[in-house]
Amino acid sequence: TNVSGHYCISGVPAAAASDWFGQAVADGYDPVTTAAFGLVANVVTFQDFELQKTSATYCFSDTFDTDTGWVASAAVNTVQWHRRKNSDVLVNSAIPGCVVLPPDESCTPDPANWNDPCAICAAASSTACIPQAGALPRAVAGQYAAWFGSEQMGNYLGAGGVCEKGSGGVSQAASIGGTYTSPQIPIAKDAENVRVVFWYWYEVESVHVGAGYDIMSVSVSSNGNKWLPIGTLAPELPVSGAQDHSWSSSGYNKAPKWALANMALPPDVKTIIQGTGKMFVRFTFESTDGAFNGFRGWLVDIVRVVGNGCGG
Repeated sequence: TNVSGHYCISGVPAAAASDWFGQAVADGYDPVTTAAFGLVANVVTFQDFELQKTSATYCFSDTFDTDTGWVASAAVNTVQWHRRKNSDVLVNSAIPGCVVLPPDESCTPDPANWNDPCAICAAASSTACIPQAGALPRAVAGQYAAWFGSEQMGNYLGAGGVCEKGSGGVSQAASIGGTYTSPQIPIAKDAENVRVVFWYWYEVESVHVGAGYDIMSVSVSSNGNKWLPIGTLAPELPVSGAQDHSWSSSGYNKAPKWALANMALPPDVKTIIQGTGKMFVRFTFESTDGAFNGFRGWLVDIVRVVGNGCGG
């Protein structure tokens, strides 16, 4: 927001007016969701939010600064989930070959401006920012975050991929994907409002995102075998951008920024999980095809399972 607490979202299609609602989330507060509201073309619609400090406690919290036992699926052409350290700066090797650097990364940061639009870190001690143009970001807190990509390439194109100018990159594999599974998490059987809260940062293709490609999903399990989906991070409306331009956690052709996700367990999922008193969390990336994979991928940090009555 700005200093007055205002935040503006522009470019929302008015044609889908009956489907829109607003949600505000903040770390340490209960999320607030509005009722559905209408949008009129070229007219500003105002929505007010008031968030209350949460009474929920942590069933589980992990910043990835220590190895707590997360399990990554096998690599596909060098691409898989990793624990990434801030000091290991990794720049996307597909820039400027087959993908375009977002314009708000071609900038010089202004440390005196608290609302500086430049995505590059203003200081060596800065967190949750990009250390240099085209690089993976620093963690939200601490020194590590979890990332899906290739440590050799800084993207999820994978070894053997073709990076022709303007193409977005084409992987050798028919699809690039992988899972990252948490250790077992104890859940009090009488806990209420259980949800998975985490910070995320991503940069994926813009050609078919939101239409079944480059899917970033979250699921939970009571036994580590049967997985129940609780949410995804792709836009719900399909985007059709240029092959070498990205869709990110900031939008089309914009430098990605860390954002907070708050995913509640649906009632049927909650019943299954709490009946056993334990759960696992899994992050899954699936490109679905080999096209337009020269982007920086998906990172998560500070993963928490919270609820009223977790007890910790």
